[in-house]
Order: sequence, then C-alpha cells, then structure tokens
Amino acid sequence: MIINFILILNTTSIFAQNGTDSIPNVVTLKESIGYALRNQPAVRQAAIDQQINERDIRIGLSGWLPQVNSSAAYNHYFKGSPVASTTPGVVSSIDEFSSTGLQASRVIYNNDVLLASRASKYSRLYYEQNTQSSQINVVSDVSKAFLMCCYRKNNLILLTRILPACNVV
Repeated sequence: MIINFILILNTTSIFAQNGTDSIPNVVTLKESIGYALRNQPAVRQAAIDQQINERDIRIGLSGWLPQVNSSAAYNHYFKGSPVASTTPGVVSSIDEFSSTGLQASRVIYNNDVLLASRASKYSRLYYEQNTQSSQINVVSDVSKAFLMCCYRKNNLILLTRILPACNVV
C-alpha cells in the first residue's frame, strides 16, 4: 500500500500555484509604486473607510427627507358586533370593520440632522486626508526600498570591478 502511494505520488505532478508572475523581471520605480498602491492593504482600507464615511453622512442627512407612514386594519366579528346597541331589542349590524391611514411628514428642524450636516465637511476632509496620508506613506516606503535596492546593486557592481583589480579575491 505504501509502495502504491509512492508510485502514484511520483507519477502525478501537483501544482499549488500558477507559475506566471504578474510582475516583470525589470521593474521601474513608477511600476512598483503603482503596484504597491493597488495592492497595499492600508491604502485599500483607507479607501473603504472613506466610502463607509460617505454612506454614514448620507444616512445622517436622510432625516431631512420626507417620511411616509401607512397603516391598515381589518376586523371580522364572527359572533356579531362587539358594540351593544343602546336601544333595547335593536341589534347592531356591524360584522366587519376596516380602516386605513396614510401620513406624510417632513422635519423642519432637527438638531441631530443639523449637526450631521455641519460635521459632514470635517468628516469628509478627515477621511480624504487619511487616504492621502496612507498613499504618501506607501509611495515613500516603496521609493526608499527601490532606491536602496538600486544603491546595493550599484555597490555590488563596483565591488565586482574593484576586487579583481586589487587581487583580493
């Protein structure tokens, strides 16, 4: 049984990941910054937070919109009317009762909605600056790393030229 398992394992090839890479072998600084801005979780989270903030603002300002409420009721009395007649010997003929209602209202002044409308400007500004700040941090980090790689590559090239000339190999 173990031999069969080993034979099957040797004859089949298993690939866990795709062999192609989305990044070319030679990458420029602009390409690496673009890749980092698209794939950095902090930048994505900042954009999501900004979208959530916009929806929260719309929810807060929705109090200014007109509100429409409706109601309906229907009753059927199987054993006659629940209302007793005041006249002796006269029976009320109410067997069914229904009612409907529709109400529309609009808020003229609401302190919470007024506060939400004033605070929305500052909230938008905060989340825009948060998104820009995370983008700036990513661009800065990628630029530093890219320039450090270039610096090390140039130093390595210089060392490979200098060491053989000094006969210190």
